[in-house]
This record gives sequence, structure tokens and C-alpha cells, in this order.
Amino acid sequence: MILLIVQIAGIILIGVFANNIQFQNSEIQKALYDFEPQVSGFSNGIIWVYEHNNQAVANIEILINAPHTGNFTLLVNRFYPITGYLDPEKLGENHMDLKDPIRDATYPQAYRFRADVNLIGYIYPNQNLTNTVFFNAGQLEFQIVYFDVPKNSLHTISFNGTVWFQFAQ
Repeated sequence: MILLIVQIAGIILIGVFANNIQFQNSEIQKALYDFEPQVSGFSNGIIWVYEHNNQAVANIEILINAPHTGNFTLLVNRFYPITGYLDPEKLGENHMDLKDPIRDATYPQAYRFRADVNLIGYIYPNQNLTNTVFFNAGQLEFQIVYFDVPKNSLHTISFNGTVWFQFAQ
């Protein structure tokens, strides 16, 4: 009888340990393959806008670490002008836009997008500037919209790039 009780207790203990190991394995699998996407963006270098030329280029790098496939869209969210050098009468007209839409499909784990993105920039400097060759015009805020296809969820992140204006020599 004692032997039967020891065997039943041993089977129960083995069952509890097996259930604990299965729970731990499930948590490890969730951490490795079912985590929230991590999205980040960077503007490498300065975005230059030149007088008499409204085209500009931003070197953009986007990193997406996600467990699933998806797609992203890059948007220009807003331009934050530095008012000291800009024409006060045209302050609201200073803006920048993407020349072409930027979209791409992503793959699981470490996806990286790096490219020169063409922009159209409208910067109106103050006409009273003398002896100024270039100036900091403001910050351009980009927005990444990432869509996780299997989970049907959107993730949005913003990042900034510095915009400088240079007069024609």
C-alpha cells in the first residue's frame, strides 16, 4: 500500500514538473516569436534645401524588428520651422513633402530599409539676411506607419531630421 502511495505521489510530481516545463517553454516561444514590433527611424545627416532649387534629399534608415511579415509607409508628418531666419509673412508656407511615396513589404525579424529619399522643400528665407551663407531652417518630422499583417495591427513611430537652407553663391 505504501508503495502504491509513493508511486501515485511520484506520478503527480512528474506531472507538475512537466506542466511547469511546458509553461516555461511556452513563455520562451512567446518571447522569441510573438513579441510587439519594434520600429525605429533615423535621418542620417543634414537635409539641405538650396536657394532656387526646391528639391532636397534625406538619407533615411528604418529598422523594423517584428515576428511577422508586414509593410510600412514613410510619411512626412510636419515641418517645424525656426522662425529667426524665415520670412515672417510666409512662415506658414514653409513646408516639405515626399516627392514619391515610400512603401515596402517587410519580412520577419531584422528588416532594414536605407535609402536617399527625394523631397520637395519650400523654404522662404527672410529677405533682410546679409552675410549669411546658410542657416538652420528647422526640423522635419517623418512618420513610419507599420502594419503587422497576421495581427492586423498598426504601429506608428516618428523621428526628426534637421533641415538647413543654403543661399546661392
